[in-house]
Amino acid sequence: MVLPVSDKRNIWFDMCSLWIKRKYSDFRKDKNYDLNKLDRWLTDSIAYLAIPIMISYEENPNLEFYLKSTMKKYRNSKAFIIDIRSNGGGTRDILKTLSKYLVKPEQSPWIANVAYVRSDQFLNEDISSMQSRYLFNYNSELLSDIDRKAIDILKKKYKTEYSVNKFSKPFYMVLHSNGSPLNCPIYILVNEKTFSATSVFTSAFTGLPNVKIVGVNTNGSSGRSEYFHLKNSNIRVKISTILSFQRNGKTLDAHGTQPDIVFEKDEMQMLGKEDSQ
Repeated sequence: MVLPVSDKRNIWFDMCSLWIKRKYSDFRKDKNYDLNKLDRWLTDSIAYLAIPIMISYEENPNLEFYLKSTMKKYRNSKAFIIDIRSNGGGTRDILKTLSKYLVKPEQSPWIANVAYVRSDQFLNEDISSMQSRYLFNYNSELLSDIDRKAIDILKKKYKTEYSVNKFSKPFYMVLHSNGSPLNCPIYILVNEKTFSATSVFTSAFTGLPNVKIVGVNTNGSSGRSEYFHLKNSNIRVKISTILSFQRNGKTLDAHGTQPDIVFEKDEMQMLGKEDSQ
């Protein structure tokens, strides 16, 4: 086969990426999008929920109520699959809502993410950007004494892979159970394009006894990235401005999250003929 060289920039897509499927293509753009398209029953009483992108509740005011209703609807399913493959990220709103149904009472509070901000703050950016990520410092009024006790327990055995001497004191994302979690095993389906806030979503639930991560290693990029122009060359670069750590002490950047169950794409999925994963 001989192919001509293209004079245009082409972008290639995985045929099984959620966000390019026609069924989900308007999820972000249409505030009146039919959210019921996102969930369905699979065979043998297995529930399925697709999340094409981590939009905020401001973008879709109906989304929070829909997610809560969906969790209740599938509470007693045989298993529950949350599909976040090729989800490019966004906000942590969906993570915060679903955590109430994924974290069991005996694991609550659950410390899901630890992050450090560059201490020089040359970005002139308010730390409210951390609060929008549900990251709070140890003495924050938004954390309870019970939360701080859970942080103390984690700190006793927690070691990061990098020195953080050029960074702030840690900020913590603390998740809670609502006391009425899903009663079934939960499988979070990920791939190499599970990115940014979706990478945080994956790592946040890693280690919970009722949750398994399935697929291939996530992209991992998550660091409150900003653009900078180098002063001499004026080359534009984009770099992370926080160190964002997982519960295992590794950064999200450069590592991503390893699945509990590795499931690669096969040839039929690569050709877009079936979704083998």
